[in-house]
Amino acid sequence: MTRSHLRPLPEQDRRLLEHNFMDLDHRKSVHIKLLTDTHANFRIASFKLKLSMQEMFEEFAQRVIAEDPKVMRILQDLADRKKKKLVKKLSKSDASTILDIIDSESPFSQDL
Repeated sequence: MTRSHLRPLPEQDRRLLEHNFMDLDHRKSVHIKLLTDTHANFRIASFKLKLSMQEMFEEFAQRVIAEDPKVMRILQDLADRKKKKLVKKLSKSDASTILDIIDSESPFSQDL
């Protein structure tokens, strides 16, 4: 079928397509470095939960924005330890704690 034989999209469909393209434009890419072990275990945790790493990071970011008390306590603890120069890199237990909190609050948790 040539382009001249295509029917124009109905207005509602055209607006939906434009909206979806605009959503793509509003995403930001974040590049972070994780320790190899942290990345591997984070990936395993996401696989077990049937979530992507992207979904997990997005959820955590949304909870920071919403000032979720549990998440803010973790971040405040990290900030306090950093001020005291006790933290140079996140440890395995920190990553585990963050994942446990995300899992416990996840709407996809198996405890439903």
